[in-house]
Amino acid sequence: MKFFVPGTKDDEHAERFYETIKKSNSGNVIIFPRRIFAIDYFHNDKAFHNEVGKPDPVTDDMVLAILESDSVYYVCTINRGVVRGEPIMVSPDEISSVTDFEA
Repeated sequence: MKFFVPGTKDDEHAERFYETIKKSNSGNVIIFPRRIFAIDYFHNDKAFHNEVGKPDPVTDDMVLAILESDSVYYVCTINRGVVRGEPIMVSPDEISSVTDFEA
């Protein structure tokens, strides 16, 4: 899948918005340059799938970006990590698979 950010009008707008999302979630961690399309993970013995452009299975908010740091994955939606609130945080230990955007 080619890189995109839902709701952006073109590639340049997607790049700017993605950088803004990364910057707003970096805090005291370094966000890796990896561009993630989807993750599968287990939390409290339940399987979850998050994919950019699809609704988060818990909040039903559309996933706009999935970021990776050295200690956690961030699933970012409008209400979780973009306009307000903290992103959905997933421990690397919970991850069963990661799908990257095409290079």
